[in-house]
Amino acid sequence: MTTIYKIYQTLRSWQHLELPPLVNPRAVFVNNELDLESIAVYGFDYDYTLAVYTRKLNNLIYKLALNRLIEDYKDSRLYNSVTGSLSFERVLTLESGKIYAGGHIEELAKGAGFAGKNVLYFGDHIYTDLAEPMLRLGWRTAAIVPDLAREIRTQNTDNYRTSIQWIEILTALIERFQVESSRSPETHKIMENWKGEREKLRFDMKEMFNAQFGSVFRTYNTMTYFSRRLSDVYTSRVTNFMHYDCNHTFYPRRNALPHENLHSVPVLSSVIALDAVHARNQSDDVNSQKNGVTQNGNYLKINNNANHNDKY
Repeated sequence: MTTIYKIYQTLRSWQHLELPPLVNPRAVFVNNELDLESIAVYGFDYDYTLAVYTRKLNNLIYKLALNRLIEDYKDSRLYNSVTGSLSFERVLTLESGKIYAGGHIEELAKGAGFAGKNVLYFGDHIYTDLAEPMLRLGWRTAAIVPDLAREIRTQNTDNYRTSIQWIEILTALIERFQVESSRSPETHKIMENWKGEREKLRFDMKEMFNAQFGSVFRTYNTMTYFSRRLSDVYTSRVTNFMHYDCNHTFYPRRNALPHENLHSVPVLSSVIALDAVHARNQSDDVNSQKNGVTQNGNYLKINNNANHNDKY
């Protein structure tokens, strides 16, 4: 028990743990591989573009939204930027440099000759703006998520970065010594304190984003995937793309599955890892590696699926 508490105290008091790197809130984040060099047309959700970048056309936004509520499919009409009115003449062809209102996405794609994966369409509403372009026309899509910048600013704070680091280490300690807790009342009490500390830490981290429902992108350990199915990339604002070259290719990161041995808890001290192995060796002649603890440089690796009876 003394060794267990020593490990906990050492990790808890360590003031120089390497925190996760800061995240740039102006970056573009990748769900699917996207090569900008292959994009011939960039399309933007009209409501988002006008609301954020062209305040003078608020009345037009209202009219477009009203038309959409009344009737999904309506003939396209030419917008006069001088008078601010819409013509009643039937639109037979779409011309470059002119603004059209109404119509529907398939008419737009056919009339303008937009085809398949060489179109990148931007929208700020996942289902209203991005579902049809991706599912019906096969366009590439980019989701604009204004809340993203605020959440990244929160996760870049020292408080959050320290908390996420400590909860990972605390979880590893709980997993590591849960067998010992069933054999010693004193160790069991320490384990219960750790679990209570972990639960409070999870709640505090949730409140850092929003007191009611936490992060938009995560429920505790589980990612929401709210935009992954309908967007290839996502970012907080359209202008973030100005930081990337026109022939830039976005590559998604590989997410480790629970059964993949890619989860490590950095502890910056091989002595702590050795202490953990030593403590494990003191219980029932159980091989420390099969119980899920291995020493690898400055990392304490926890194998969540360790099983004494596994046969390979």
